[in-house]
Parts: sequence; C-alpha cells; structure tokens
Amino acid sequence: MYVLSRLDPTRYNYNVVEVALLSGPVDVAALSASLTAICARHEALRTVFIERLGEPVQLVQSSPSQFERIELKPCPADKRLAAVRREALKLAQHPFDLSHEPPLKVALLSFDEHSHALVVNVHHLVTDGWSQRLFWEDLAVHYAAARMKRPVTLPSPAFQYRDFALWQQSWAQTPAAKEQLDYWRAQLHGVTTLPLRTDRPRPRIWSGHGARHYLELSKTLSGDLRALSQTQGVTPFMTLLAAFQCLLFRHTSHEDVATGSLIANPGVRLDGEFARSGPRLRRRSAPGRIHRPPSGQPRA
Repeated sequence: MYVLSRLDPTRYNYNVVEVALLSGPVDVAALSASLTAICARHEALRTVFIERLGEPVQLVQSSPSQFERIELKPCPADKRLAAVRREALKLAQHPFDLSHEPPLKVALLSFDEHSHALVVNVHHLVTDGWSQRLFWEDLAVHYAAARMKRPVTLPSPAFQYRDFALWQQSWAQTPAAKEQLDYWRAQLHGVTTLPLRTDRPRPRIWSGHGARHYLELSKTLSGDLRALSQTQGVTPFMTLLAAFQCLLFRHTSHEDVATGSLIANPGVRLDGEFARSGPRLRRRSAPGRIHRPPSGQPRA
C-alpha cells in the first residue's frame, strides 16, 4: 500500500472517507477529546512514514488528531445532503503528505446547532473495512464517556499494528508459510487474465476515477438464495461467487476463471491495514455443464 500510494499522482486516491449525518447538539469539546483519545490508543493513526535507505520507516508522533469544524451556510433541509456531499468530496481530496502529517483528518460540518455531518478521512495505509468499523465503535464509546465526564471502559490494546507487522514478517520466514505459498502457486499455475471487453479503452495512466453500483436483492430472492445454499451445504457467498464466475464465463468464453476476494479479520480491537487479497478462487467451467456452488472447498 505504501508503494501504491507513492505512485498515485493525485495523492488522494487511497483516502478512505466515511460520513456520519448527525442531528441534535454536538459537544465539540467531547468530540475533539474523543478523537485525541482514539489516536492515543491506536498509534497507527498518529504515525508518519519517512524513507531511510529506500525503505519506509514508521515514526509515531505524540500530536493530537487533525480536527476542524466547518460552518456551512444555512440551507433548506432537502438541500443539505447535496451540500454535505460537495464539502465531503473536497475533504476527500486532501493530499496526505505521509512523511509530515498523520494519516487521519476529521471535520465536523455544521449547518446550525442541530444539523451536522462528521467527515472522517483516513489514508488506506493505516485502515481497512475492519478498522473503520472499530474506529466508529471506539468513537461512540469515547464520546459518550467524555460527555458524561467518566472514564472509558475499553481495555487497553495488548499490542500495536507495528507488532502485528513484525509478527507477520517473521511468520513469512517459517516452513508453514512456505508450504502455503507453494500450495497456492500450484493451485494458480496457468491462470491467465480474462479477456473482458470494456466500454472504453483503459487509460495509460491510472486516474482512480470510477463509480460504485449497488444492487439490492429482494426479500424473496434473498430467501431463495439462502435456501439453495443450505441445500448445497455451502454459504451464500459461495453461491453468489459461482453465479459471478458463470457470468464471467458467459462474457469471455474463458473456461478457467480465478476470482480474488479481500479478507480482513485480525481478531483484535486494533486499527491498521489488515485487508489482504485472499485466495484466488479458481473455477473451471465447460460448455453445457450445469453449475452448482462447489461444496468441497473452503467456506467463506
């Protein structure tokens, strides 16, 4: 992630931004104190990264989080969401200089005393989906405690993200790691890139511009999906994956499809970039074959 972020010409394509709409009075002092406490708890959020002899080095700072309050012009309630989106987009394009500033920036957008939005911008180098959920959970606990002026009941982290990284580096040198690496090399031997057609040519220089499209399954279809998965002895993830791989086969006529999936579950209450590209789930198809979710493979 450090190398990818250094290659990003915009310096903001790897920002992870989430927005929470808030109604009612906000205790700004308690919110600021909560953010400071979270940064003290998770040193990855107050870390800068410098290079020594061509290698990144972590330097943990003691400075509090970057927190600002932005007063927005009053507007009708039906116009506020658009105003929040515009301002959040500006904040999302903050070019973090990771060698001089911590990778966390928080802003409270306020229309009036009872209408706000909290914009949390964290560089992907120190966060992922798991850590984002943990951040909001910690913020809720610390904010409630700060408002009531009582101590926080969360246990102190037993270790920090750098400890996890050192453990991972040492584990990578073990025979068990080599065995797993050899296994997946054999499993993925011969995999090629799918010849997917696109609606426009791929740019020579990656821009990060794109979009997300959401699809919500109906209650009936969701129930049928769960029933089918249970009948086949697999998880809904495996059923949907099989359907997706069949779709790829239909569009490419490629009988050998390998699909990657991100995984992240460190099992600890710790902020950091734990997301990893999980195993490439390989599926060999053949014309005229009836496809069912694979039952003899790892569940997810």
